[in-house]
Amino acid sequence: MLVDWQRRKLSIPTLIVQHMPPVFTASLAAQLTRSSGIEVREAEEGMILEPGSITLAQGGKHMTVRANGRQLVVNLNEGPKVNECRPAVDVLFMSVVAAFPGQTLSVILTGMGRDGANGVDALKRANKTYCITQDKESCVVYGMPRSVEEMGLSDEPIPLDRIGQRIQEICG
Repeated sequence: MLVDWQRRKLSIPTLIVQHMPPVFTASLAAQLTRSSGIEVREAEEGMILEPGSITLAQGGKHMTVRANGRQLVVNLNEGPKVNECRPAVDVLFMSVVAAFPGQTLSVILTGMGRDGANGVDALKRANKTYCITQDKESCVVYGMPRSVEEMGLSDEPIPLDRIGQRIQEICG
């Protein structure tokens, strides 16, 4: 049973990058919607990010954001792989540095490689993020969180089962 905090929308847009090939992210978005009770949409070109929205990068495409006045708009591209990945979270985070003037929360979960580390570094250099990493003990693969932690960029390594509640505490 989901506790109350798990069904509440955040007051900010949420962007998710999962290293997946094309086609699979649409079914992942549907599964996340079913399991959370909150709509998760697969990113589309030109989509406007609204408070409370959850947007998942399309498989095989980088997701970036750009400012259009006071709105943030999604752009998708098939640029070169970054960290052997497309989509890559580093690409998204770099675009956030350029497009969004406010504070962010970056969350790096289990995964191979170092995708996310350079993006978190850029966000930190711009003084724009608080970073949560999944702790080593709860990771299936500790690569991505480890790379962020080894660079001294993680503000808070925490177990997977506490990350949702912590996000609510920070952004709810």
